[in-house]
Amino acid sequence: MTISVFGLGKLGSPLAAWFASASHTVYCIDKNQSFLEKIGIGVAPVKETGLQKLINDNLIRMIPVGFDDSSNAVADSEFVFVIVPTPSLASSHFSNEFILDSFIPISKALSDGVHPHVVIVCTTSPGSCEDILIPALQDASGRCAGIDFGFSYNPEFIALGSVIENMNHPDFILIGSVQPRWAVHLKEFYEGIYAKIGNAMPPVCSMSLINAEIAKLSLNCYCTTKISFANQIARLCEKIPGADAKVVCNTIGNDRRVGKRYLSPGGTYSGPCFPRDCLAMIATAEKYGTDVPLARATESVNAQVVYRLMSEIKECQNVAILGASYKTDTSVTEESLATKILSLIGQQSVKLHDPEARLQIGNSIQAKTVQEVVSDADCVIIATAWPEYKFLTQKWLKSKCKVIDCWGVLDDSQFKNCRYIRIGKHLP
Repeated sequence: MTISVFGLGKLGSPLAAWFASASHTVYCIDKNQSFLEKIGIGVAPVKETGLQKLINDNLIRMIPVGFDDSSNAVADSEFVFVIVPTPSLASSHFSNEFILDSFIPISKALSDGVHPHVVIVCTTSPGSCEDILIPALQDASGRCAGIDFGFSYNPEFIALGSVIENMNHPDFILIGSVQPRWAVHLKEFYEGIYAKIGNAMPPVCSMSLINAEIAKLSLNCYCTTKISFANQIARLCEKIPGADAKVVCNTIGNDRRVGKRYLSPGGTYSGPCFPRDCLAMIATAEKYGTDVPLARATESVNAQVVYRLMSEIKECQNVAILGASYKTDTSVTEESLATKILSLIGQQSVKLHDPEARLQIGNSIQAKTVQEVVSDADCVIIATAWPEYKFLTQKWLKSKCKVIDCWGVLDDSQFKNCRYIRIGKHLP
C-alpha cells in the first residue's frame, strides 16, 4: 500500500518509519527542507528512541517529498495521515492552521478525482473536525467527505522517548470517522500492520468524530488528575508526622479501580501534551457553556507544586537543578519542571544539568557534569528522575546544603549532613 504522511516532527517521523516497517511505501512530506534532506540520506530528523534503526531498516520505502510537490503523492496514496503541529492559542483551544495548510495539496488531489482516506492524527479541539476541517476540505476540493473520500480522527496516545514502543504495543486504537465504514477501513489497515510486524492487534474503539475528539482530551485530562491527586496527598503527608505519600499512593494503586500508573507524588505534570490538554478541556467546557471543576482543580494543584518548591529555594543564593527535560528518555523541555522554576527564579545563581536536554533561561548556566553543578550549591533540586542522579553523593555537596528530591530517587539516609526534602514525605 502507498501512504502519505504530512509532518515529520517528533511523532510524524516515527509514524512514517513505523508504516514503512510494515512494508508500505511512505511519502514523507514536510515544509522543513532539513527534515526532507535527512530522510533522503537515512538520518532521523528528530531524536527518538529506536527511530534511527527503524529508518535504517526501512529507508528504501521512505520517499521524501517537498510540500509544494505533494499533491501527486496524495493522488498516489490510499491513506493520507496528517500529523502536523496544533499549537495552543491564547484561548487554550488548538490551532488548526497547519492542518488547513496541509489541506492545500490534499484538496488539489481530491479535486482531480482521487479517493484517499484522510486521517487526522494530531490533536484537535472538540468540534474541529466537523465544524472546521471537513467543511474546509470539501469547499476547497468540491468533494464530499464520506462519499468521495474518507475522513477519520485517529490520535496517538504515546510518550516521547517511547513513541515506537507505544506504537508497537498501544493499550487501544481510537478511531473517529465521518461514517462507520471508514472506521472499518482504517481498522483493517492497522490489522495488516500488526500482522506484518508480528504483534497482537490492540482493541479498537470506533465512534463519531466528536466523541473521539472528546475522548482524546478526556484521557489525558484524567491522567493529569491522577498526578495532581497524588500531589494533593503529598501536601497532606508532609504535614503529618511519619506520613509518606509514596507509600500511600503505591498502596491504593493496587486497587484495580485506581491503578498505579500516574499515581505517584512528585513534580508537576509537564511536556507538550498534558498541560495544554487540561487547559483545552477547561476552554472546551467554557465554549459550550459549562464547567469542568475537576480540571480546574487539577491545574491549580499542579501550579502549587512549583510555588511550594520556590518557597524552599527563595533564601538560597546558589541553586543547582538536575534535569531539564520534562521526563527521562527525551530531550524535550516543553513545560518541564525546570523551565517553570527558572521562569520564576530571582537573582540567584543557577546551574543546570541534563544528560540529553539543553536549556537556557535567564542567567542559568548548563554544566557538563553533575558534580560541577552541585559543588557550590546551597540548594539542589532533582527535577527529572534521570537514573544517573541516583548516584548523587553527599561528599560532592556543601555542608548543610538543601536537597529537594522531587521524585524520590535518592536514599535519604545517605544525606545526614544535608537538609533532605522529598515531596510527599513528612520531615521533622
